[in-house]
Amino acid sequence: MKIGERGAFLQMKDENILQGCVIFFSGILSCSILLIIFLIWFNPQYVKNTAQKAREAPVEILKQLTFVRERGNNFQNINEKNPAAILMYHYVRNVDKNIDPTGFSLSVSPTDFRAQIDYLSQNYNIIDFGDFTRGNIPDRAVILTFDDGYQDFYDNVLPVLREYKAPATIYIITEKIGQSGYLSAREILLLSKTNLITIGSHTVSHPNLSTANISNQIREISESRKTLEKITGQKIENVSFPSGKYNDETWQILKTYRFKTAVTIQEGLAYKTKNLFELPRVRVSGSMSLDGLKQKLDDFFQNSQTGGSGAGV
Repeated sequence: MKIGERGAFLQMKDENILQGCVIFFSGILSCSILLIIFLIWFNPQYVKNTAQKAREAPVEILKQLTFVRERGNNFQNINEKNPAAILMYHYVRNVDKNIDPTGFSLSVSPTDFRAQIDYLSQNYNIIDFGDFTRGNIPDRAVILTFDDGYQDFYDNVLPVLREYKAPATIYIITEKIGQSGYLSAREILLLSKTNLITIGSHTVSHPNLSTANISNQIREISESRKTLEKITGQKIENVSFPSGKYNDETWQILKTYRFKTAVTIQEGLAYKTKNLFELPRVRVSGSMSLDGLKQKLDDFFQNSQTGGSGAGV
């Protein structure tokens, strides 16, 4: 055989081998596909399990969004001009009126608190300050606030809020963190990680800001904020004035440090369209029955419709 003919023969042989390999592997791939189809077709359990996983995937996502959807579905007539009742709580615990009259006046029993949240969740729209400052305020809006940062918030309040998916803001006195009867730093961190709780400032030592000089006011507000932001890793944008005391300098400090809201102890409904650093609240005391709370809220909201004094400041 001549050299040229031999080369052509070898090239043809290589091409035949390559074609054979392609056919061989194509056959294996086709058989694999047919085998998978066969297994699926004759294995109903496999099909059932696969379909179940496909159905469960969006369900898990929806579970994460349930809180937002359930709250949003109840909102009607959203308007930034609507008023909100900012409820003011302190303790949620059992206190003997005869032993501690002051503590009793600042306390709501766990049983009464659950009944109140049950009623509010069915008859009002419980929103947070994020909704309020954005103007997403439905009819009969309520905001839950708790002053001082007591331990009973973690023990008695949080489980109820979770059950009813009710948001709330708790204002912390930072020098009390970790002391007996008050929240620890770890508990504050855990609260901040829920999608229900907003952490706010109640200053460092709960002073009378209206009589404090400006340097002390700056220290009380800025250091409290710094401490809470270090614990939570979040911006602290809401303040409760200790004993409801403040002055014009306090407002300037809040503006400088870019706070969004400040609440007082003055009674009334709050409006986004008015001063956000002078928001009135509705006090909930230990001597108030559920019927008393119902009547108090009814009176405030009825007055707001007629332009009465209950319409806020």
